[in-house]
Amino acid sequence: MLDKNLQLGGWVVILINGRNMGIFDGIDTQLNEGDVIAIFPPVAGG
Repeated sequence: MLDKNLQLGGWVVILINGRNMGIFDGIDTQLNEGDVIAIFPPVAGG
C-alpha cells in the first residue's frame, strides 16, 4: 500500500468515518478511539 517513499499509493482508498483520509493529514492522520477505518483496494474489470 506504500510506495518507495513510504507514501500511500494513489491506488488505495482509505476512509476514516466515511471520509477520505486525504482531506485530513493523509497517512499522518491521528486516529481516535471508535474511529471506523475502511480500506478499498484497487478493483478493475473488463
